[in-house]
Amino acid sequence: MFVVFDAEFDSLNPTRVWCIVAREVNDPEKIHVFERPDENPKDFLRFSKSVSCWIGHNIIDFDLHHL
Repeated sequence: MFVVFDAEFDSLNPTRVWCIVAREVNDPEKIHVFERPDENPKDFLRFSKSVSCWIGHNIIDFDLHHL
């Protein structure tokens, strides 16, 4: 599955992940919201195993590094 996603953190040197939102490319009506995945990672980790391509702005230099 291909998804477009964004993650929100508490700062540029994050200690918390506020939320992650992902929208499926092939079915844009499907939106996945994960609140505080740093405290409860199970649902996000399960979801991430089904993703074959992550699409987002600055994900290589920031988001993926901090997730």
